Amino acid sequence: MALHRKLPVLADRLGPDIAIVPECANEEILRRKGGRALPEVSMVWKGRLKDKGLAVFGFGDYEVSLAECYDDRLEWVLPIAVTGPVNFALLAVWASNHRARIQHPDHVGVPQPASALTVYEDWIRNQTTVLAGDFNHNCVWDKPGQVERNHAETVAAASRAGMVSIYHEWFDESQGHESKPTIYWRNRTLDGPAYHIDYIFIPERWSHSVSDMHVGGFDEWVGSGLSDHVPVLMEVCLSGPEPTG
Repeated sequence: MALHRKLPVLADRLGPDIAIVPECANEEILRRKGGRALPEVSMVWKGRLKDKGLAVFGFGDYEVSLAECYDDRLEWVLPIAVTGPVNFALLAVWASNHRARIQHPDHVGVPQPASALTVYEDWIRNQTTVLAGDFNHNCVWDKPGQVERNHAETVAAASRAGMVSIYHEWFDESQGHESKPTIYWRNRTLDGPAYHIDYIFIPERWSHSVSDMHVGGFDEWVGSGLSDHVPVLMEVCLSGPEPTG
C-alpha cells in the first residue's frame, strides 16, 4: 500500500530490472500522488479496487506488457511478456487462493499459481518462464487429504514445468523449513508471527546462472514502517537474450 511513497525507495535500494508488487494502486493514482518523485517505469496493473491491485514494473531497458492470453478467471496471476536485454515470460502472483473472488471453473480449490501453469501451458511451452510473487502459502499449512489445496501442489506443478524455487536451491532448505521469513504478519514485530510466503520459481537451467539470492532484513523494510513484507531479490547473469515464442 501507498507505493507512491515507496517506489523511489525500492528503485534506489534494490535497483531492480523487474519488480512484482501486490497491494498496489493503479498508475493514475501513483502518478497523481507521487508526481515527479516516481522513477520512469513500464507498468502492468490489474485489480478490483483502484488503490489495491497487482502490479509488475519494468525498469531501465526492460518493458513489461500483459499477454493477450490473459484469463481473468485467474484473478491474481498475470501472464507478462518481459522484453529487454533478456526476454522471458513471467507469471506474476498475488495469490488469494480460496479467497479469490473468481476462480477458473476447471481448477476450483487448486492454488491459483498451480492452476496458471496449466491454463497458460500453451503460452509458456516454448518460452523461458518465471513464476514469482506473493503466494500467501507455505507447506507448513498443508493438510492430508486436501492435496489440491496444498502449497505442495504448486511446488509439484512448477517442477513438472521445469522450474525450481531458487530460494530453496540457494539456501539448501526444504519447503516448509525456511529460515528467513518474508512476511511479519499482523503486528509487524520480530517476535510476532512470521512466515515465508513469497517465492521465485525459475527455469532449472537458470539456477546455475544465479549470482545472488537475498531476502530483505526486518529493520530496513518492516521496522522502518515500509511494509509487513520484505523483498525477495534474485540476480541472474545470462550470456544473451532468451528466445521468446
